[in-house]
Amino acid sequence: MRLFVRIRPGQQPAGHSANHTSDAMRCEWIVRSGQGQTLAQGASDAGDLGEIINASGIPDAESALADRDNIVILVPSAEVAWLSRVVPGRRAAQIRRALPFAVEEFLTQDVESMHLAHGPIVRSRPVRCALIDRQRMADWLDWLRDCGLQPGHMVADASLLPCDEVAASVLLEGGEALVRTPEHIASVETSSLPDVLQAVRASFGESDDSLVLQLLGAGELSRTQAAAANSGFDVHKTPLDATPLEFLAARWEENRPEINLLQGQFAPIRRGEASPHGWRSVAALATLLVVTALAVLIAEGYLANHRAGLLEAESVDLYRSIYPNERRVPNAYAQMRNKLRQADTGQGAFHLLVGQLAAGTSQGQINVRSITFNDSRGELTSELWLPGYAQIDALKRELERQGLTVDINSAEERDDVVRARLRIRLRG
Repeated sequence: MRLFVRIRPGQQPAGHSANHTSDAMRCEWIVRSGQGQTLAQGASDAGDLGEIINASGIPDAESALADRDNIVILVPSAEVAWLSRVVPGRRAAQIRRALPFAVEEFLTQDVESMHLAHGPIVRSRPVRCALIDRQRMADWLDWLRDCGLQPGHMVADASLLPCDEVAASVLLEGGEALVRTPEHIASVETSSLPDVLQAVRASFGESDDSLVLQLLGAGELSRTQAAAANSGFDVHKTPLDATPLEFLAARWEENRPEINLLQGQFAPIRRGEASPHGWRSVAALATLLVVTALAVLIAEGYLANHRAGLLEAESVDLYRSIYPNERRVPNAYAQMRNKLRQADTGQGAFHLLVGQLAAGTSQGQINVRSITFNDSRGELTSELWLPGYAQIDALKRELERQGLTVDINSAEERDDVVRARLRIRLRG
């Protein structure tokens, strides 16, 4: 038996990080048997989700939920940044330590505040990374723990959609859509889908003539089907008789996502492993003794300089282990970022810029007429039709708020429409 809990977009326990109370949070859940049958399902705003499931009449529900592997949490893909990067290094440990350097320039948020999870690491091959706000992860897990649930798996919901090297998929849910391609996942408004599908088609390259888009959903799919066909996809339409959560849960049994967000500090404690809670008092006492001894022996300023020196030495060791032929390493951090930029194919910048543009143009009747990407300069030029000049200024402010540099190349009013050309690039 396995429980799937899907947290709905935008849901966070109000004030949870401050006092760890069991605030209500909107979610959907489903319990499936080992044979793939649905035993119970529902939606809940209640705090103690575990009690609701135990009261649903499922035999041995409490014992089954005691096993972390039987609890899968689906989080909104809108909360997850999905990147694929080639990182230099001769060993997996080196590549893992260098990953934050590789993804930092594509984020609008400080990388130190983000939790980074990754897929399998293979030398000289792209490493898929999923990043999510660290505090958001902690708040969700605290809420689940207060509900009596300790999950063994946490994945982005769109990562469960079918996909391969020549196929992408879209799952329609009312006014929203989940999108998955071989390199990216996303959650967008359906009004932005035509522009997003054009960007997805362009990312495959001109050499791919037969690209499949699997269109999933309930009700009328013809409008999205037409937009996908116009973008150059061979559309396979699949109406869903089950709920989206039932479909995603069934996909888990067929093909689990390669990235479990529960890594690093959020990694679950498996059966047979020692729990860290039993060592907290001992660790706290040991830390107190060490800090007291250091405070007596050395001044606070010396300690800070000493730690900075250790971090710098560690960075230099990492850099030299990856680039053994480099003789001078005056600034390992800056040199590492420069090396990564030289190895960058530009695809990460392209997808990030297109995603930010699609989000910014989803409101206000803005029509994207064309998109051009300059790989060498990392710039995206877009021709837009807007209702008025005010919408240009609003779009520029929104994109700049997302950490982009925006230049308005031209803007003129013709036939009651303002036609503008914008050039956007990553700031810095």
